[in-house]
Amino acid sequence: LSAITSCLPADIDGSGVVGFDDLNILLASFGDQQSCHIADISGDGSVDFLDMNLLLASLGQACD
Repeated sequence: LSAITSCLPADIDGSGVVGFDDLNILLASFGDQQSCHIADISGDGSVDFLDMNLLLASLGQACD
């Protein structure tokens, strides 16, 4: 997946809202260890529990 620009880091799909589509992308990518992975919200090089926690904390938020 390529990078999508959004006002919210956890808005993985770039829809403007952190929702279940973003969670599904994260879960499908869970455990991946690639640099610059779109679901690596924390930027630490892996898609893991930290990214899931960040997404869940932002669930339902929308860009203004």
